[in-house]
Amino acid sequence: MGGGSGGGQQEWTARLMELPLGRWLVVAAALCVGGTAVYQLYKGATRKFREELLIGQMSQGERAAIEPIGVAGYIAHGVVLGLAAVFLAQAALRFNPEEARGLGGALEELAAAPFGPWLLSVVAV
Repeated sequence: MGGGSGGGQQEWTARLMELPLGRWLVVAAALCVGGTAVYQLYKGATRKFREELLIGQMSQGERAAIEPIGVAGYIAHGVVLGLAAVFLAQAALRFNPEEARGLGGALEELAAAPFGPWLLSVVAV
């Protein structure tokens, strides 16, 4: 697929928008990505990810370390997916496939924002 600039996302978004009801398919894709983002934020904030871990097989130190790492990771993933969903929705609503960006584009937007390098560092961690 595309590189950091979102070329692959732009290509498939443009192809979808050429189809009958294609614009609405892109909106549906944006809603799916946005829903996934919300779920990732929920899992991080409520610590639901712990249900997937073998907590009983971890040492006390591992258990103490994994929770803040998991919270930060799930929330960061949710933020980046949320940005990608916003870009997709904008592309569909403005009927401009050039605005479609994937995760790479979302990370580029974070980097360009005020305090971008700090935000990007938090997402990376």
